[in-house]
Amino acid sequence: MDSANPKTLQTALSAHGNIIYLHQEQLKTISHGVKDLSDRQEDFQTSVTSQVNHLAEQLHRVLTHQEATSTAPIPATPPDANPAANQAEVSFSPVPLRLASPEKYSESGNCRTFLVQCDLHYQLNPAAFVSDEAKVAFMVSHLTGRAAAWATAEWSRDSSICGSFTAFKNTMSRIFDLTSPAGEATHVLMQRKQHPRPVLDYAIEFRTIDIDSGWNTPALIDAFRNGLSETIKDYLAPLELPQDLESLISILFVEHI
Repeated sequence: MDSANPKTLQTALSAHGNIIYLHQEQLKTISHGVKDLSDRQEDFQTSVTSQVNHLAEQLHRVLTHQEATSTAPIPATPPDANPAANQAEVSFSPVPLRLASPEKYSESGNCRTFLVQCDLHYQLNPAAFVSDEAKVAFMVSHLTGRAAAWATAEWSRDSSICGSFTAFKNTMSRIFDLTSPAGEATHVLMQRKQHPRPVLDYAIEFRTIDIDSGWNTPALIDAFRNGLSETIKDYLAPLELPQDLESLISILFVEHI
């Protein structure tokens, strides 16, 4: 019986070793991420506690000042018939999350990024956007150029879409977002090549685009491999490659970063 080709066996073992190494690195990254999240949560709790204590101190000073300067007797407060209800009324408003303002949008052709940035504000600071009109007004205030001219005209004539955030967003997308995300992603993926960039840069760009393509995993793997440099294609040729794109990228990340 012929023995296995030592070179092929060595290559296969190397590939498996690379995958194991990558998984270890990913576990380290996740562990660091969990620790960082825990530290941030602790810092946030400390900040909230400090703010509450500061407010309590200010309230105490105000009450002390009023007692010292008041000449009229303070009437006795009748006993509370429902202490539980009274305690429920005492609450502190959550501290709003400070987000960067959306970048001004004019007529660049793809307004999806702008709409997502606005959605972040609506979802994470709901108290500031209690109505559809408030959401639409926020969007209008961040428009320039042709987009601002269109929105101003709709608002000035009291258009019905200005009273519905969904209608305004859909109309804006229909007018200014002239490209289909899936169609545009398909075109870009078919044209994208790695050379002469590092494989990591190519992989990051590819993964950013393939989200909108709607392609299945085998098609994505074929497109990704087709865009690789000839040197890396030759490296992959004798290997038994994984069936998912992430594992394939992981092998290249370890070998060619």
